[in-house]
Amino acid sequence: MNEESEIQFDGRYVYMYNGFTHPNYSGQRLHAVGMAMALDHYLNQGYRGLVSWVEANNVRSLLSCYRMGYRDFGEVYIVRLFRKHFILCNKWCEDNGFKVSAIRQI
Repeated sequence: MNEESEIQFDGRYVYMYNGFTHPNYSGQRLHAVGMAMALDHYLNQGYRGLVSWVEANNVRSLLSCYRMGYRDFGEVYIVRLFRKHFILCNKWCEDNGFKVSAIRQI
């Protein structure tokens, strides 16, 4: 049995998934360049912006996001206990239409 997460958010935004810069190119701000290009494209399509999930210990990605003008809008806590995941999204997530839920896969 595997559990995975499902993310729900305001449809006026686009979800930016798994931005990655190879370690050989670290420090060249390519993550920010890619995000800026994606943001420009989707703004021109009528979206309001990007939503990203960045783990709290991923300091380089967080710094890149903050340099781009991203802001925190909520916190998600996931705890694994006896092979079950418990997910808590704080009120900020709820206020911004962001929800994370576990889905069971067989």
